[in-house]
Amino acid sequence: MYFSEAFKLMESGLKVKLPSWGGYWYWSKEKKTIIMHTKDGIEMDIRETQVPEYTFKNIASDDWIVADEKNCPELGGENTFSFGEAIKYLKRGFKVARKGWNGKGIYLEMYSPEVNLETIAEAVHNAWWEEKKKQGVTDHPDMIPYSELSEEVKEYDRVTARTTIEAFNYMTHSFIYINTTGLQTENPYAPKNKVPWTPSQTDMLAEDWVFAN
Repeated sequence: MYFSEAFKLMESGLKVKLPSWGGYWYWSKEKKTIIMHTKDGIEMDIRETQVPEYTFKNIASDDWIVADEKNCPELGGENTFSFGEAIKYLKRGFKVARKGWNGKGIYLEMYSPEVNLETIAEAVHNAWWEEKKKQGVTDHPDMIPYSELSEEVKEYDRVTARTTIEAFNYMTHSFIYINTTGLQTENPYAPKNKVPWTPSQTDMLAEDWVFAN
């Protein structure tokens, strides 16, 4: 929900939070202000915030929820959510995991490849240039920096770059990977690496997704 709705709920006596929070906010009728109850149990008047840009960013969020004993650690609950919400948080840069997974230290993260066609095309050109120099060629008209090449020659390098991307199976779109490098297990043969991840039916229907520390 938007903060405008969350604020009305606070005025009615409810506590609210953002999904990733361990604490919550509530309205103090006595002080006539919002009190921020942190994950460490510290309470602070919102007007005394030491990081205003962070507070303003929170207010601008549309992810506000009612804080209760089920979803708020400071009220005795735990932050758990559905797979759909997990995807949303991955896109925002959070790390997530399932409570039901065996072993500690396993989590998912989204990676956005920085495969830039122009960068690879320039690398292709530079490699060609180096090869020509090894062959003793010094006077080829295209032996100049990539930025100074004609558009026709650049397009030739781009075609080669596209072929290179396909040949090496570069991922050009964001993807989710599972990170097991910090896996805590007694199994000495357990793999510890980062690999692209595909969810199972169980994962997609699970409601025990949590934020990974």
